[in-house]
Amino acid sequence: MPEEPVAPAPIDEEKRLRQRLDLAKAQKDKGNEFFKKQEFQQAAEYYSKAHRLAGTIKISAELTNQDVIDSVRQVTLACLTNKALALSRLEDHEAVVKTCSEALELDPKNEKAMYRRATSQKELGRFQEAAADLQACLAINPTSSDAKKALKGLNNRKNDTANSHGGFNGIFTRPPHAGRLAASPPQPVAPAVPVPFAGLKNEGATCYLNSVLQTLYHLPALRKVIFAIPSSPVPPGEMPSLAVALQRLFFRLQQPPDQGADGRGQMRGLRREAVSVTELIASFGWDSDDTLSQQDVGEFVSVFLDNIEELIKAENLPPDISRLCGIEYRYTDRIHNPSSEASKAWIRTRDEPPHWPCTIHHIKECDGIMAALKSMCSSEIIDDFNTSGDFLELKKDLKKAQEKGDRDEIQEIEEKLAGMKLEGKEGFGKQNIQRSLRFKRLPPILFFNLQRLQYCPMRGVPVKINSRFAFEDKLDLTELMVDDPDQEVPPDPTGPPVYSLHSVIVHSGYSNMGHYVAYIRASGPPGEKGAKWYKFDDDHVSIVTEEEAIEESFGGEAAGWSRMLGGGMGMRLRSAYMLVYVKDGYSAATHNSADEQ
Repeated sequence: MPEEPVAPAPIDEEKRLRQRLDLAKAQKDKGNEFFKKQEFQQAAEYYSKAHRLAGTIKISAELTNQDVIDSVRQVTLACLTNKALALSRLEDHEAVVKTCSEALELDPKNEKAMYRRATSQKELGRFQEAAADLQACLAINPTSSDAKKALKGLNNRKNDTANSHGGFNGIFTRPPHAGRLAASPPQPVAPAVPVPFAGLKNEGATCYLNSVLQTLYHLPALRKVIFAIPSSPVPPGEMPSLAVALQRLFFRLQQPPDQGADGRGQMRGLRREAVSVTELIASFGWDSDDTLSQQDVGEFVSVFLDNIEELIKAENLPPDISRLCGIEYRYTDRIHNPSSEASKAWIRTRDEPPHWPCTIHHIKECDGIMAALKSMCSSEIIDDFNTSGDFLELKKDLKKAQEKGDRDEIQEIEEKLAGMKLEGKEGFGKQNIQRSLRFKRLPPILFFNLQRLQYCPMRGVPVKINSRFAFEDKLDLTELMVDDPDQEVPPDPTGPPVYSLHSVIVHSGYSNMGHYVAYIRASGPPGEKGAKWYKFDDDHVSIVTEEEAIEESFGGEAAGWSRMLGGGMGMRLRSAYMLVYVKDGYSAATHNSADEQ
């Protein structure tokens, strides 16, 4: 097991915070420019990005510079109130209410946020809430002419609405709740439920990284492979390798709540202390700018697993990543509408090496994962394909070998040519062929990357596809496997291709920004029966329902949902970006989270 890490050298926290603050201010200024041009959607996008950057600034007890602390607060409030104004111009009043409520949590006496929330509440027909917010505005600033005018308009409307909505009687003159500026009465809060897992700290815009790391950690078969990579002690002051940093991270996540002399992994109230990913990020060779840029989760998984596989190969170990996650495809070509028995027998196959993840490109055209996979595996017709190409290439190679006088190569090529003639594979010149795709082998752990980004030529940028795309808890891919008796495929020792859903990585936002969380079905501590769905939202981990993890991640229309920018009218902006399925025969080895010591 890897040793505990050496504490990193102290850094100038104030300088780091000022750099992040400057980045947030720059994004806010871009939002102001778009607002002046009346390009309100772009303005709101930049205000959102600025708010997210400001939200990554963590103020520690060691920081005593009050100017920096005040600046962070001011920028955060400005981003929220400016965003609310842009959203109101877009008439997205649900989002205005949500954004202003965030600002009021930070500053309960923010007059701008209170007034803008009131106007949107009125547009949504929530007159009681609007009146309470306007009265709160007057409590903050009794001379506000805008609040007085708006409240008078609501009072004038009381008689018109009271007849049809008896429940509104008397509400417009009702004072706000004592000691509160919000309109709604206090609601009971469900008690927090302790969870056996630790979260991961967000180091900027690393929610996508945290979601992937939690997903990989909760696949014990992969975790064992990572712990098996040989590693050496890291001298003090030196940067650990990727393997060591990842092993240390997984080791910390694995510790039970009552371990760790320095408090790592201990329970704080009902939540375990989150684990830092800074050491792992440093092993990537990233700087602070990289941590503030979100990456495509599918591309990151591909590159990350590629790097782990290379580490394994460098140690002359078996290619376990390919064995556990590698998908093998087989393309089969046949002559379309063959004119003879000989041309009917012509078959050409091509196998692709193992790779991951399986990318789904048919989000808009298909209604779910099975329909998309069937579409991907459907046949296509390729015109004027040279069916004699392989045979002719071999003849060219034979001629080159004869010119060199290489007798061994000549004999080898002649044997191949003779075999092709014997099997009728010389080809029939240019023909229209029918090409089909099937899975030759499916691994125990199956990653699906749902490609929801599509390039928009009108805007010149990628846009997010928010169409509904369903996925099942159980997936049987038997019908998509190579099933031709003429094509030999060795039996799969990992069992039939029947899978159970293990995890869902969900993105909320739009094409150029947003937030990732991971929903993972995992077992709890030893002795606890069955697996539950957990939501891993950076440093916060909670138990959720299966409906939230699956059905609510389909995307598509959702009546009553708070609309967010880029989602379109009535469209969810929350949708799954990556799915992980596990073969039923491997479920026990995958869901058990306490199998290494």
